[in-house]
Amino acid sequence: MATPDDPGWDTRPYLPLLERLRPGARLYFRLTANPTYSTFNRGTRGTRTAHTTPTHQLRWLLDRAPAAGFIIPALPHPEQPEHHQVNVLAARRLDFPRRHGDRRPAHVRIHTVTYEGHLEITDPTALHRTLTHGLGRAKSYGCGLLTVAPTRADREARDSIQRREEAHP
Repeated sequence: MATPDDPGWDTRPYLPLLERLRPGARLYFRLTANPTYSTFNRGTRGTRTAHTTPTHQLRWLLDRAPAAGFIIPALPHPEQPEHHQVNVLAARRLDFPRRHGDRRPAHVRIHTVTYEGHLEITDPTALHRTLTHGLGRAKSYGCGLLTVAPTRADREARDSIQRREEAHP
């Protein structure tokens, strides 16, 4: 049972991970984001509209990845070159009121998408910024947090090196 003294989870220092970011390295990732696009009508203010199809949601992520410091590698399948190492795990629509002082509550609607897959680092500085500042909109509503972890192959290689070092100090 979680208590204030023992919430049932743990934290780890982030700096060692950020210092290990290197071009070409591959990481497993998960991201819950709010993929949107702007629509404009002459003479009016633009509006934000959610991408609601998996194809557009995936394209949103693939388009933003390079500026965020990574790419999502394509699957090695010659008949399907547009398939990438990423899945859309969940898509949800959140509706809730938001109060602004004494004014009437405003209605908020956010479409979230949870992505999971593998990324390849292209720009460690940009990825560092993405990991610490988030990706996309609706960050104040819990969107934009990119989490990464070593891939299975990297973990196995690191564990093998550690076992060798322990066996031969």
